[in-house]
Amino acid sequence: IGPWSHNYPQEQAAPGPTIGFLQECLRWWDEWLKGIPSGVRDEPMLMAWMQEPAPPLPFYETRPGRWVAETRWPPERPLRPLSLSLGSDNVLGGDPSEVALGIQSPEITGFEGGFWCPFGNPGDWAPDQRGEEGRSLCFTSPPLEQRLELLGRPLVHLRISCDLPLAQIAVRLNAVSADGSSTVLTRGFLNLTHRRSHADPEPLAPSRVEDVSVELQSLGQAIEAGQRLRLALSTSYWPWLWPSPQHATVTVHAGAGSWLELPAREPQPDEGTGPCPSPESAPPLAHRVTRSHTGERELVLDPAERRWQLTHTPKDFDLEIEGELRADWSGPDVYRIVEREPLSATIDSVRTVRISRRSWHAQVHVTSVMRSDADSFLIDVGLTASALGEDVFAREWQFRIPRDLV
Repeated sequence: IGPWSHNYPQEQAAPGPTIGFLQECLRWWDEWLKGIPSGVRDEPMLMAWMQEPAPPLPFYETRPGRWVAETRWPPERPLRPLSLSLGSDNVLGGDPSEVALGIQSPEITGFEGGFWCPFGNPGDWAPDQRGEEGRSLCFTSPPLEQRLELLGRPLVHLRISCDLPLAQIAVRLNAVSADGSSTVLTRGFLNLTHRRSHADPEPLAPSRVEDVSVELQSLGQAIEAGQRLRLALSTSYWPWLWPSPQHATVTVHAGAGSWLELPAREPQPDEGTGPCPSPESAPPLAHRVTRSHTGERELVLDPAERRWQLTHTPKDFDLEIEGELRADWSGPDVYRIVEREPLSATIDSVRTVRISRRSWHAQVHVTSVMRSDADSFLIDVGLTASALGEDVFAREWQFRIPRDLV
């Protein structure tokens, strides 16, 4: 597990460092498909990149760190779990006496959360989180007295109540540096109607106090002495989460009944050298990658209409293999929402994919719009396919999908 985006972790992936991914695949297939010993049976079950602290940036070329290894997962030795209460004084590890703290986040919370599935484009990672934290309920630790390394999935236990039957909670764990800048380390989400079961969700009973758990995404991250940990909770996280149909207020009963569990890990004497580093033994087919667009992220506010619009244009991809086959794709996603109007959320997506070889070429162009009312998701899709410059197929679809406690 490395620091990479949603891309192949050889020369294409960012952030680095890259690895000999094709070599890793070849060794695995040799061992398990051909019966050729390659040494993979003797290696640790898990190798993970332990990231060093980094400032909040929308793009990273590389992430400093080191490879750490575990012979099995979960480890035979216990991780050093670290539990911090959500103190009634808004301090992680603070006052355990109970106090009710309400949160009703504006719909724009999440716009500065980075891209849900990053491809290594500029703007894919989350910037400084102080703005998002101002729209959230936060609990912050004192400065750490010693370095802390985390490997695994943090877990947040919350004692909550809500004023409506439908609500959601977004949880982020951030690292705060001495200058106040805040970097997202990991996050997790829970539709609170799924608090007991994903298979059989059930509405919340307004005002009933219940205990819920939110599992955060796995991480391998070091936090330096002097940094602080901050847990940020919000009831919105657009466009990562589709908004609940009404503004819910979630009350967190801080104190002994709400706490954060961290998968703290002690460094081991022999961490290993990491995955296969050399790309010479399994080179890819000769190819050339060009990009006409480097990717961008633009957030625009219309103050008169209170309308926010986020346009995410991914990096165009143009691949040519051995001078013959060529494939490229492009297209933006546009997310819109109006403050205080959760049913105003819409997503417009466009994709154009072209494939050509010598004198032959084909294209598929797709548009889709997603919106919702109080009861359903409404999706309109249009597709046109062409070959040699002539349309050969066109179709439109309209879907109405029940929200089913979303």
